[in-house]
Amino acid sequence: TFRAPIDKCDVLPQHGCCQYMDGQTGGAQNGPATPWHPLLHAPVPSCGTGPGSPRACIGDPMNFHLANLEPLPSAVLMRRDASTAQHCDRVGAMALALATLLGFSDAQLRVIGVAAHMHDVGKIGIPDAILRKPGALNAQEWAVMREHSARGEAIIRADQTLTQRDEAAAIVRHHHEHYDGSGYPDGIGGEEIPLAARLLSVVDSYDAMTESRAYHRVRSHQEALAVLESERGSKHDPLMVELIRSCDASWLIGLQLAK
Repeated sequence: TFRAPIDKCDVLPQHGCCQYMDGQTGGAQNGPATPWHPLLHAPVPSCGTGPGSPRACIGDPMNFHLANLEPLPSAVLMRRDASTAQHCDRVGAMALALATLLGFSDAQLRVIGVAAHMHDVGKIGIPDAILRKPGALNAQEWAVMREHSARGEAIIRADQTLTQRDEAAAIVRHHHEHYDGSGYPDGIGGEEIPLAARLLSVVDSYDAMTESRAYHRVRSHQEALAVLESERGSKHDPLMVELIRSCDASWLIGLQLAK
């Protein structure tokens, strides 16, 4: 069960954003401004790159978590549909960064790293006519597309060498559940949905909206946040919406571009 520390995420204020605080270095007495999250009272993981850079707090664990992935499904998904595979990479980077902010343990981060990067692997089994359709899907096609979360769960559970595969599989299965119980595949809601799946749902939606797709235009950061806000308490956990809204746009976009 994923539970973040109470003092960090049980209740978030209605205002605030990730911002740079002059001289704030997360404990050092002096130094350059460092991203600081006022809602969680913790330094914000950087999206910088290079040896010794602040990105090490994301990059190094990310490499460790990805080492636990079964390489074949990821490679097949890239050949099957490169845009979906790239989407999974971006969602993985953002989900892991936000999970770090929420205080997930190393073991929990390893699980969400696997689940986020593999959350759409079930689309391997979706027919090309649906997966690559250059337009909106009809009701029958959506019914087939919605099978991908359960298919992804089955793929992950089938890998007997994957550490904590049951936890990762559950996150993949439930990342399209809605907070009000109207999602799929099981129609569960609220805290019945694993916390990591609720986080993944928000990040998945954000990336999908800010990416060009055949059936919708690219939305800006602010437009995507407005949609997420409109879905607070219905599609998405209010806490997860507040978390992503509180983060600096350049930080989130940097995580996407890094992938």
